Amino acid sequence: MGSQLLRRSLGLGFLLLAGWVLIPSFWVISSIQAVVNAPVVGVHASIEGTVTPVAMDVGQAVRAGQALLRIDNELVDQGPMERLKTEEVALSDRIEVLRRHHHALGQLKEELIASTKAYQAALVSRLEQELSAARLAAASAEAVSRLRGYEKGQLGRLVSRNSASELEDITARYSAEAAVHGAGQAKSVAGRLDVELGAAREGVYVGSGGGLTDVPYSGQRLHEVMIRQAGLEADIQEMSVRRTAVIRDLSYEKRRVERLLSQTVQAPSDGVVWRRHVTTGTRVGGPAPVLLHLVNPDEIFIDALVAERYAGFIHVGDRVRVKFIGLNEEAEAVVKQIMGRSGSWDDELLATEVLTAGKRDVHIILTIDKPGRQLALEEYRLGHPVEVIFGNQWEFLRYLVSRPLH
Repeated sequence: MGSQLLRRSLGLGFLLLAGWVLIPSFWVISSIQAVVNAPVVGVHASIEGTVTPVAMDVGQAVRAGQALLRIDNELVDQGPMERLKTEEVALSDRIEVLRRHHHALGQLKEELIASTKAYQAALVSRLEQELSAARLAAASAEAVSRLRGYEKGQLGRLVSRNSASELEDITARYSAEAAVHGAGQAKSVAGRLDVELGAAREGVYVGSGGGLTDVPYSGQRLHEVMIRQAGLEADIQEMSVRRTAVIRDLSYEKRRVERLLSQTVQAPSDGVVWRRHVTTGTRVGGPAPVLLHLVNPDEIFIDALVAERYAGFIHVGDRVRVKFIGLNEEAEAVVKQIMGRSGSWDDELLATEVLTAGKRDVHIILTIDKPGRQLALEEYRLGHPVEVIFGNQWEFLRYLVSRPLH
């Protein structure tokens, strides 16, 4: 009886041991489906043109700001820039011609000013001489007038005494009147010359006859030159303003042409070349075409699908095992996020297509523990299917035991 009980106990023990070894999946939580994935960064072209040359190979690590490739566009419209260049040259030449003309008029103005000053000095000198002569003539006429007046008085007394004839008396009276008029005329001439002399000293020329005019020929020319110079200054100012505007527009056009003529495309961030969509000689165009995609190894993650009923046994921060399907490789990973049935990604922003979850599946996001050394892109197994073993066997077993029987 004892030996029979012993045999039964041993058989039951071997049966339990076989069940423990052969069917661990009954209480081990593992992923339904999982894949290594990562977000990608698209590098776009901002201009049209031909790619020359492509030096970036898939899997090559790059640094932020590193030159990746160059785009040359020989079809850039440079017509506006050339027209502005032509206009700027034409305006510069025109302004230079106007300035030379203005300078020549300035020299002519100096000559006319010198001529006018010489004319003024000669006229003042002549008028001073004429005035001096007129004043002498006036003084002489005044003396003659006084003499004739005296003679008139004397003859008047003689006539009253019958010592002189009436004819002599009349002659003396008319001579006195003529002398008075002559003295007045001489004073008038002297007064006129005095006025003309004062005006000439002020640069105003008045008079009648004798070749005098209000403005001499050189003065008239001087006024014309000054008016012409003012017009030239206005034209130069207007053209200078226009040239400044043209130079500003030309500078903008040059920058635009330089930007569209050739562009060196740089890496927007650190990463590894994941996809390349162009080769040497590829013609790119349209709205910001994608040239290549970069992936940041630090952002690589595992997207695992797990049955929804197991989600309560998985916690953020849990350390799990990752088995690479088809490879004799394992790694450790850490649970970073527990999501619902729908992921919040866009397939175009990831290196690999997003896993499609079933009605009762959830997404679990994990990050792989990496060694301290820098791995090559292929060592991250990006896009490789994996199996994630979450463990928690005993907790799951207690859950099964505590389930009510149906």
